[in-house]
Amino acid sequence: MSSYAKKKIYDSAVEKANYYKEFRDYSGNNISGADVRKVTSDLNAAVAGLDWKNKIAKFPTITVEIDKNGKGKWNWTPKAEQQVLKVVNEIYGLTDAHFLHKDPNSNTIVFTHGSFPETADTREFVKLVSSDGKRIDF
Repeated sequence: MSSYAKKKIYDSAVEKANYYKEFRDYSGNNISGADVRKVTSDLNAAVAGLDWKNKIAKFPTITVEIDKNGKGKWNWTPKAEQQVLKVVNEIYGLTDAHFLHKDPNSNTIVFTHGSFPETADTREFVKLVSSDGKRIDF
């Protein structure tokens, strides 16, 4: 859930660490103890730099009205709709996130990742609460 830039730093550090881990047992490798300490330090710094808490704090809160049959209807506001799309764009480093179509629960977001469209479940990017203010986990 971190921003795209922070995830790129993390992904690069993980890739380097995995490379060292994969090739550590080959007799011809030239990986020194200093290399291992550096990659470990870089990985720790990348983890510490992830800003997922800041992104989660931006998630809009959506109230869900639950009827007597247990079906829920999300009460979206235009502001919450824009906020969730803004968060998805920040996380994936995009500008084109949008809802697949308008349905009562607007539960699919579409965005371009690389050259292809991808989808995400809206539930990953909102805080859902019942009409009495209690958190809902589906």
